[in-house]
Amino acid sequence: SIPEVLKGAGIQTDITDPTAIAHAMIKCNDDHAFTNSKRLAGTTTSKGFTWTKSSSQTLDFYNSL
Repeated sequence: SIPEVLKGAGIQTDITDPTAIAHAMIKCNDDHAFTNSKRLAGTTTSKGFTWTKSSSQTLDFYNSL
């Protein structure tokens, strides 16, 4: 995922580095406070993504052409 979408609600790792992915998975498994904070942040962040907003922005883009 990209930072613009995650807005701090996710974990970024190098997808080509199995060790980095494993460390991120272990952190999620072992650090419940961290995991809960990401879950809450994700819920908040996801509220900014709606079909209405997406369709409006898509229509605005097409109208600008």
